[in-house]
Amino acid sequence: MNVRALLFCLAIVLSAPALAAAQEDRVHLSEIVPALAGSDFGAIDLGAAPAPGTSRTIRRAEILAAITASGHSADGLAIPRQARIERRAITLSPVQVQERVRDAVEAALAPCQVDSLVVTTSATIGEGPLDVRATGPARPVDGAAIVMLDLRTGALATHLSARVDLTCPEAVVRSGSHVTVVARSGAVRASAPGVVRGEGRVGDVVHVRVDTTGALVEGRVVDASTVEIGP
Repeated sequence: MNVRALLFCLAIVLSAPALAAAQEDRVHLSEIVPALAGSDFGAIDLGAAPAPGTSRTIRRAEILAAITASGHSADGLAIPRQARIERRAITLSPVQVQERVRDAVEAALAPCQVDSLVVTTSATIGEGPLDVRATGPARPVDGAAIVMLDLRTGALATHLSARVDLTCPEAVVRSGSHVTVVARSGAVRASAPGVVRGEGRVGDVVHVRVDTTGALVEGRVVDASTVEIGP
């Protein structure tokens, strides 16, 4: 008996569940007919998974249409009249959100130090790996600030905000500061004198007027006397 015939036989013996849990952003036939897991049949797409905490009913006609559209035949498959797919939800308390997002917030606000981080709302997310994205002020300064948070499980996102208190380092270059502009390309290093336009801390990006060419370039502050431009 070949693999396809064996899968069909298993599908007939094992009835599909009336309730299945979606683990990803899309529902596949293997969640309706578990015996097809790991096969081309099992990978047939049945549409978007429901949002976390909700469910979606998929009817037999929809399943058969998807199988036909994929170029396969449903002959021998035990397809239920309908199946309800649920997406389990996880609700994080404000404290749990704070714990999950802190690293992303600190990275987004560097070189400032995050003295406090406060989230006042809970977040409902789906099961699976959590991707956290934080967006703060373009150039954070001492004091309070608002950070926008994007919590993603797959293609599903939850948006909320957090309040932070920051301590930021002093600027090491200011408008008129004379610096060395360093350009690197592989092992090659070139330098020229320049004058800063604006102010910046270590790690900030500033504009510098190069003395020898008059060109206005953008570079990252290395220290009080050096600005480095990339390739």
